[in-house]
Amino acid sequence: GNGSSHHHDSNEPLTIAQREERAMDNLLIYLRKEFQCNVSETKDLKLIRARVTQRPNNEHRYDTVFISPEGRILKSKNDVARFLKLDGAGGGPAGTSNAAKSSATSTITAAASSSSSAVRAVNVGKGRPRSQRELEAEKKRLKRELDKLLKAHGKAT
Repeated sequence: GNGSSHHHDSNEPLTIAQREERAMDNLLIYLRKEFQCNVSETKDLKLIRARVTQRPNNEHRYDTVFISPEGRILKSKNDVARFLKLDGAGGGPAGTSNAAKSSATSTITAAASSSSSAVRAVNVGKGRPRSQRELEAEKKRLKRELDKLLKAHGKAT
């Protein structure tokens, strides 16, 4: 029946907007259940948006990510919890607690920034750069790679 808008007919797929709305609902439910705290929709989640994208090669698969006010991509409900500092880790910049699980993207961005220790960390495969010149070259290479990935990502979304 199409009388109640709440019940969804299985024969017509949800629109992206409906999926994003549902993702936000689920996020709220998850955060409240998981962290037993009163997450306020208006205060805490007002600034976070769900973004649903359809996989180019498969119209039945959708990817959902959440986006922070600064445009940071939070890949899971748990990332959102961490971002909102609900996971009890508190303190420190977001992401310190889960450094081990940290995704490749953050490693690449760290490398593109000028911190040499970050570059060293990324530069695992080929041993430490032997000279400042090599370090600069490596940084430049990573920066190019990052730009390329970001451009490809931009096209894909």
